Amino acid sequence: MTDLIYSKFFLSSEKKILKCSSAKIAYLQYESFRINLLTGAKENYPVTDFISKTLASIKLNNKFHKPIVLHLFYELGAYFNDSSLSNQNNILALYIEYNSVEYHALPIRDSSESSLQLELIESQEKKEYEKKFSQVYRHLLEGDCYQLNLTSPFVFKIKNEDINSEYLFNRLWRDIGKIGSYSHGTYID
Repeated sequence: MTDLIYSKFFLSSEKKILKCSSAKIAYLQYESFRINLLTGAKENYPVTDFISKTLASIKLNNKFHKPIVLHLFYELGAYFNDSSLSNQNNILALYIEYNSVEYHALPIRDSSESSLQLELIESQEKKEYEKKFSQVYRHLLEGDCYQLNLTSPFVFKIKNEDINSEYLFNRLWRDIGKIGSYSHGTYID
């Protein structure tokens, strides 16, 4: 059986993949609540509690017996910069504690593999992007900042019926020359 939640990390120095699985705790954190990914329950737990309790309990110099994976989303930083622009529907963080760790060899490239077929489901309209780009450019010219990160989401659906998450990771990480040193990903069914 495939895990419904797992994380993988490319270990560049060892040329291996670390897989964390068997989640014992898993939450998606929003501004005023969190969702338990193992039970589906929605709990009142504001992001301020997440910061003061959950994050504060993690000491980076401690030795951990089981891995903790934490993804802090860009929207969390935006929330702290200007909470008046907050959106209750934005995921701010993902917190997972795992029971199991395994090391795997890098996948071997198979020339007979079919190409990955993607269907674009959602993207930003060009006019909207141009408007945001103009705003960013104006801030740079006016000296409000020296660097900005202008991003927008693209949502794709995999058309291939036989593709599973393990196969997708293997496809992404099969060419060692193209893997970033800090490549990682978390799969949530």
